[in-house]
Amino acid sequence: MKLNACNKYKDANKAMLIGLKAKGWDIDRFGHAKRETDGKLYRYKFQHHTIRFEVQVVHAADRYIPESKEWVRIKTFDYSARTKGI
Repeated sequence: MKLNACNKYKDANKAMLIGLKAKGWDIDRFGHAKRETDGKLYRYKFQHHTIRFEVQVVHAADRYIPESKEWVRIKTFDYSARTKGI
């Protein structure tokens, strides 16, 4: 399991990933948790000091532009808050 947090928060990163996996989330090779719900793809993106909760948005193709996908942030969590039990 890849851990993306800085050394100070590696334990919090690991605990969060184990908890998400137990709840049915898939962990990808980059150390992020993904799950499809109601036809939308959600992920927890683990970064050095933060965890980002995101949804994937698909922009439909038109005559001039091909279909494209991007991740949109819904909420950001700070590891320091996570380690304090929030």
